[in-house]
Amino acid sequence: MSRPPVIIAAVLSAAILLSSCGAAYASASASNRTESKTVFSQKTEAAQPSEPTSSTQTADADTQSVKDEVRALWITYSELGTAFQSGHFKSAFDKMMDDCVGLGINTVYVHVRAFCDSFYPSDIFPWSKYALDSNGEAPDFDPLEYMIKSAHSRSIRFHAWINPYRVSHTSSEFSELPSDSPVTKWRSDDDTANDHWAVAVEKGIYLDPAAEGVRRLVLDGVREIVDKYPLDGIHFDDYFYPTADESFDEGTYAAYRAAVSSHTMPLDDWRRANVNAMVASVSACVRGKGLVFGISPAANLELNYNEIYADVYTWLDNGYLDYIIPQIYYGFNYPVDKYSYGSLLDEWVKLVNRRVPIYIGLGAYRIGDSKAAGGEEWCDPDTRVLADQITALRESRCDGFCIFSYDSIMNDSSLATGERQAVQSLLSKSGDIK
Repeated sequence: MSRPPVIIAAVLSAAILLSSCGAAYASASASNRTESKTVFSQKTEAAQPSEPTSSTQTADADTQSVKDEVRALWITYSELGTAFQSGHFKSAFDKMMDDCVGLGINTVYVHVRAFCDSFYPSDIFPWSKYALDSNGEAPDFDPLEYMIKSAHSRSIRFHAWINPYRVSHTSSEFSELPSDSPVTKWRSDDDTANDHWAVAVEKGIYLDPAAEGVRRLVLDGVREIVDKYPLDGIHFDDYFYPTADESFDEGTYAAYRAAVSSHTMPLDDWRRANVNAMVASVSACVRGKGLVFGISPAANLELNYNEIYADVYTWLDNGYLDYIIPQIYYGFNYPVDKYSYGSLLDEWVKLVNRRVPIYIGLGAYRIGDSKAAGGEEWCDPDTRVLADQITALRESRCDGFCIFSYDSIMNDSSLATGERQAVQSLLSKSGDIK
């Protein structure tokens, strides 16, 4: 199958990033319009990376690969919330980092903005409700500053994990947002043009990726972090467009079509272009500070491209990322073979083809979940799925892994304990973390 085309590469120039949907936006994409009609099902598989030419070279390469591999863990906003609720956030987070050291983790991706909010004192976003005490009071210290110091003091790399577009995932009521939320400010000021930059969907609110003000907000939020904190990088996960429904952005798409009038992009291409513009601008900002930027897309490439509008192909082709972490949260025995761990691992390794480091996202949250498809292997006390998956990704010459998430692998259940001990044993045999 041939890969989907690179859509509107020229649209990602600095001028376009700062412009509204207008004639220049369409002109930049015109040269690629013919290619954009290619359907997803025509993707080709990239060639496998070449193998070393001798057994000695293979052994040396394998030893170096394991020595340098990224061994990472995601820490979610809810897990940080639990640490705050304990009343002893600093000691609770220190324990998290100690647990990471004990497991053999050398990198953490920590949620600092999950819902257009922040786990640090921000001039742009309100405090996360998960950081507030029972009286609604914010911390009297800077949690992000403390977390970075705690991680670095243990030789653990710290990356700030951001959801760029998500505002709420439990309610579509704007009235429930904080008064100092950017969305509340937009909807209450005298500028009616920004009233629709945030859109209510079923049980949630998301920013509209097409709005220039949204792109500016996302970029300013990233810049605020990288200018202030000595962290190692910025990380996005798989939340981009929340729906493929045409009504989500019908207003901004209609405005774009009216402004351009000819050579307009189809809705799908236009949505991918909006996300690509944001990704390109964030990449330039983060790299300008000498830091790294990466994304962890969903494992399903077709879902990414056609429903979330996450154009992994363009990100790789244009070099926007310093690493990629496909979320392969499936077991070896998943009942649909194309989504089994082995099949998806092969697909992603071929796609990335050594263009950037690839770390594999591993779904520890599935441990003990007997109701999910393929759940049997995650509930077998004699099976160690995560350790076997790490072995498999090493055999595929991947550059590391990331486990989702802290609580899922560190809890005291017998199944999680067995999986954790197996991973710990495997990593300890691989030598010290670099």
